[in-house]
Amino acid sequence: MTTLELLEDLRRLREILGDAKVNALLFVLEESYPQLIDDALKIDSRQPQASIPERLANVDQFVAERRGRIRETQIGSVFLSLDRWIEQLRTVNNRLNPDKFSESGLNRLLEQAEFLFQSYERFVSSYDTASTRYLVLAGHEVWSSKELTLSLTKSLETALSPLPHNIEDGEMLSIILQPPSAFRVIVSKLDALEAIYDELCRLLSVSSTTQPLEVVKIETGSLWTKLFGESKVIQLMTDLIRDSVSFLHRNFTNEGRISAIPKNAAAIESLLKLSDRLGESGVPADELRQNIQQSAVVLGKQLTILLSGESKVTVNDDTYSVAAEWEKRFLKESRTLFLEDGNENGSNETDSTKSSD
Repeated sequence: MTTLELLEDLRRLREILGDAKVNALLFVLEESYPQLIDDALKIDSRQPQASIPERLANVDQFVAERRGRIRETQIGSVFLSLDRWIEQLRTVNNRLNPDKFSESGLNRLLEQAEFLFQSYERFVSSYDTASTRYLVLAGHEVWSSKELTLSLTKSLETALSPLPHNIEDGEMLSIILQPPSAFRVIVSKLDALEAIYDELCRLLSVSSTTQPLEVVKIETGSLWTKLFGESKVIQLMTDLIRDSVSFLHRNFTNEGRISAIPKNAAAIESLLKLSDRLGESGVPADELRQNIQQSAVVLGKQLTILLSGESKVTVNDDTYSVAAEWEKRFLKESRTLFLEDGNENGSNETDSTKSSD
């Protein structure tokens, strides 16, 4: 399992542990626990026999009040929520604990949650004092394990997602690709990221020597790269990657080939809107027309290397995929029209590439 996959599972686990309906029940049970235990501890053989019935009456009164609070929850909804919650925990546990190590915290939480479900069934079938006590005790166990698991999950997420110390001086870019595992392919995509950053530094008059592109994390399996650099450059770089991958996926042909970014400067400039974006960054684009055209060709080439063959790309928290583009087009057109457009786009792209060569 890669760090990326582990982080996704941890985020999913945190969402599961935060289920509102389950936590509402657990809160009622947990707030009942201290008083129930305190009253029980006061009933022992060292007390005068005359006081024991009074203590038991106090316990019964408290349990009856708690029983009323628990019954205020929507029983059918609680059953469904608990059942779904346990199934979600089981799914995550199967991924994080594939060897079914019985002493793992998550495995214990799952067992306690299953016992809580059984205790709730018993409570609903009788609503007596004993079933209420069992339910409160089961709820306390689940609450304690849940809080511990949640704390550990957050700590792991933090440890696996390091930030550079000088975060105030720049910005982060996270990009996830799915390339083949061939060494040269991985290296070429990493080189492309640096080349894009350096070219944008040149356009924005930023020194790539004093403010270089820094590696925060690189992990293969899928190629997950977290980079850190000068704010304006990273922002522009992020926008260009987003627009480029959207263009490539929109032009995905029905033969299953990803089109290349156009090679002539005018077409790339039209796609990437470099002049407009540089103007928004305060760069006098009109004075740099020739430089922009030269940079457009360099950027187009490097973006093609970076994104070629990538049917699914995640930029920061946004995922782009060919399947998602298909879905959008299916909503607007029939499948026949889609295939016709795909053929037409594929032939047009081929023609434009030949003419630019």
